[in-house]
Amino acid sequence: MSKTGIIISLLVGFSAFSQTPNYLELSKRDKFKFMNSYGFLIKKSGDTLLTQIKVYKGTNVPEIDQDQKLLLAYPVDLQEYTDVDRIALKEVDRFYFGFPGRFNVVKKHDTTFVPLEVIEEKTFHLYVRTQKETQPGSFTSIPFGNGMSYTMAYDIEVKTLYLSKENSEMVHIIGDKKEKRKQLASILKNDLDPKKLKKLKTSNYDIIKLVKKLNSI
Repeated sequence: MSKTGIIISLLVGFSAFSQTPNYLELSKRDKFKFMNSYGFLIKKSGDTLLTQIKVYKGTNVPEIDQDQKLLLAYPVDLQEYTDVDRIALKEVDRFYFGFPGRFNVVKKHDTTFVPLEVIEEKTFHLYVRTQKETQPGSFTSIPFGNGMSYTMAYDIEVKTLYLSKENSEMVHIIGDKKEKRKQLASILKNDLDPKKLKKLKTSNYDIIKLVKKLNSI
């Protein structure tokens, strides 16, 4: 389903608004505009918040504080509907944010809750998480013949995969090739020949391609 189609389908159940804040005075056209332009968040309770999800500067990664709370903001058009400025991820079902716009669902992994984009949810459930990583950089300037060196850091987006089979525990695919193959084997051991498991290619592209193939069988 397209982004527009998803938002329209959400609007169908977006009429009662027996929640806080109260959006009763908003027209369906305004709701669509705000949802499409700024984003929104759906709680596990079923309530919807018209809000902008804060992202780390220079990235499209949602800001999450040390208490596992997602940071929120309210543009001028939504000021009168300002609610909480952060919300615990464990209370969130899904949210739409960023540019270009994307959807994240919130899943529990070990003892933490993580925001994930859905790649496939069939026999195998495959998700991707985008996180911020700071990389060091360097810049050297020589004004008036005196050497001066500066170190400048910059943020990049790093994507890692999460995989589960039906209702099994979700595994984070991370580390070197050996570690990734071990993690993949814990999920795929009954679906792939042991010889193939030992030779699995472990780039995100190859894992996604493999899971989609298995889901099509």
